[in-house]
Amino acid sequence: DSAFRYFYLAKDLFLELRDDFGVGKCLVNMGLIMIAHNDFYGAQEVSLAAIDYFDSSDPDHHHYIATNYNNIGSAAFQLKNYEDAHLFFDKAITASNDSKETQIYLTNKARVYQEMSMYTEALIIYDQVLDSFSYGSLEYARALTNKAVAQSLADPKNDVTSDLLKALSIRKKENDLWGLNSSYYHLSDVYRQLGSDSAYFYANKMYEIASQLKSADDRIYALGKLIQSGPSDKIHRYFIEYELLQDSIRQVRESSKNQFAIIRYEVEKS
Repeated sequence: DSAFRYFYLAKDLFLELRDDFGVGKCLVNMGLIMIAHNDFYGAQEVSLAAIDYFDSSDPDHHHYIATNYNNIGSAAFQLKNYEDAHLFFDKAITASNDSKETQIYLTNKARVYQEMSMYTEALIIYDQVLDSFSYGSLEYARALTNKAVAQSLADPKNDVTSDLLKALSIRKKENDLWGLNSSYYHLSDVYRQLGSDSAYFYANKMYEIASQLKSADDRIYALGKLIQSGPSDKIHRYFIEYELLQDSIRQVRESSKNQFAIIRYEVEKS
């Protein structure tokens, strides 16, 4: 919230100085913070306002223009407005002048196709992204995981465990905790579809990593998987923790959203 407040104050000073680029950069960063705290409507509002402060003919602006469009697309995606998400991810891809960032925007576009059950279109993009990374890199592991998940969703009969385990191996080698969290999540899903006890094993591994990362969201996801795949004598304990954690997260998020509104009100008032 302190970062948000200072960006808001800086934005007002840039307005006084008639520095449009400065205003735009502040709004982009405010949007990033709001998305991180699940204030998706607020993020859309400030990110849409940022568009008019950038000059698409200036190469120095391209990174921020692309990031801003990605912000809008990400907020729309979380709000399940997939048509708008697709539109703004496309705009981010067009505006981007950084190859690594472009791969992120392409992946986001593929996720939209995936949510719309357009798996062929998603897999074409995932293949394109996968081919752009060197084998053994963390980016390669992420792209391989995304492709495997899409293949599994397209047809549950597709055996994608080898690719998921390959990505897991890379992430273990690089000690990529967030990547391990993702791998355990998807491995638990796939093994549950196969009726394997490994679903419970990987759900436990995910819970351990999520706790280490202090990620409440991922602990909830892990608990959901433990409830689905765990032994009957432990399910009640998992469910109680799931409910308590969910209530706590809901309160924190509502407080965060109100905090951003209060900061904006206080700054404008003063």
